[in-house]
Amino acid sequence: MKRDEQRPKWWHDETKSAGVDYTSAELVQRYDDMHQRFRDYEKNSESIINLLKKIV
Repeated sequence: MKRDEQRPKWWHDETKSAGVDYTSAELVQRYDDMHQRFRDYEKNSESIINLLKKIV
């Protein structure tokens, strides 16, 4: 598609943000706090590393 052509409304515009602005330190902290309640990052990381050790 040429630059000056108009896109259909259904066409996704990747230049526009569709979600949360995670450049805000406060929002990032809230996200991390919320996910710490139901995710065990340490355990998940160890599992991934152990799996990679087996296949590499």
